[in-house]
Amino acid sequence: MKLRTIPFSRIKRGQRVFLRIDANVPLKHGRIVKHGTWRLEQSAQTIHALSKRGAIIVLCAHLGRPEGRRVKELSMAPIARWFARNAKVRTVLAPGIVGSSVEKYIEKAQPGDVVVLENVRFDLREKKNDALFAKQLAGLADIYINDAFGVAHRKHASLHAITRYLPSYAGPLVQKEVKLFSEKRRLPFALVVGGLKLETKVAVLERLAPEASTILTAGGVSLVLQAATDRRPLLVAGKEIDSAELKLARRIMTKFGDKIHLPIDYVVRDQQRSVVRWTDEVGPNMNVVDTGPRTSEMYAGLLHGAKTIIWNGTFGAIEQRYAQAGTIAMARAIGTEKQAKRLLGGGDTVAFLQKYKLDKNFTHISTGGGAMLVFLGGGKMPALDVLKK
Repeated sequence: MKLRTIPFSRIKRGQRVFLRIDANVPLKHGRIVKHGTWRLEQSAQTIHALSKRGAIIVLCAHLGRPEGRRVKELSMAPIARWFARNAKVRTVLAPGIVGSSVEKYIEKAQPGDVVVLENVRFDLREKKNDALFAKQLAGLADIYINDAFGVAHRKHASLHAITRYLPSYAGPLVQKEVKLFSEKRRLPFALVVGGLKLETKVAVLERLAPEASTILTAGGVSLVLQAATDRRPLLVAGKEIDSAELKLARRIMTKFGDKIHLPIDYVVRDQQRSVVRWTDEVGPNMNVVDTGPRTSEMYAGLLHGAKTIIWNGTFGAIEQRYAQAGTIAMARAIGTEKQAKRLLGGGDTVAFLQKYKLDKNFTHISTGGGAMLVFLGGGKMPALDVLKK
């Protein structure tokens, strides 16, 4: 995929740049979670580079799902503060998204300043890809740069419709992600798939499985595949697997079962007695929360010698301490394969691995979990399609 780009050397001092980023980081009580800043760290490089050129940056992003309501806990205020401290730029938070009060803030801005718009999803017109709203956004700037790969699969006003009204380009982070995930993968290629729902991983499995040498599964994904193979009921997140997911699982196993590996032991939680224990036999009414040590050892051996590793999705319910070992073991195993290109995606996984300083085990960490899956699965990327050369 070839995208329109603009060298920052062509950006003139005082030129207003509408910069769309993905700042959807984990928050707790309106504050950025300590180990959840990876997306902001990537965007800070672009912001710093534009500021250095003397651009006036109109920064646009979203937080959470306010559904058109102004939610105090989802304000962009902590994002503005973070960039002021870490991107070393003068930053101000605008009082809204569009309108005369916002325009006054931008008029007062000096070259190098960053004006952060309020959460763009406070306005319902964003998700509707509303043309009038997009035109209002475009009126705040001279050019548009999309550096938000994490939401490139969304057809929203600040990502799609806005490009009708401004000269529009892909930013450096978007360029990097597209290039990495478009490259021919060196073999042997190992695909590691975890997470809760199989349905979100079907497209990437069907697209990448033919070239993958091995596919390692965990989490709810592996339990559904296991249930389809054994034809016996299992629980995922304490719930029975529905027939639609079982049908998907049987299709996947029929086509690629010779490459797919399932866990051989598990950590389970007895909900009635609140007991956590290890087992190598999973049956009905068992609430599986993680993979076990034998699986970790087996998967590490299967990864050995891979030249490309792509991982998306945690191995267990990592919000609980007793369900973290599988994910940690996989990150460490991947980190030992120094000869491999090691790519990771998925917000929850990344934030968790940052906490344990295991993010350094990867060649590249994608800012998009869902977007990465859609792109790799050959799905539609509306925000990129409008930037094609």
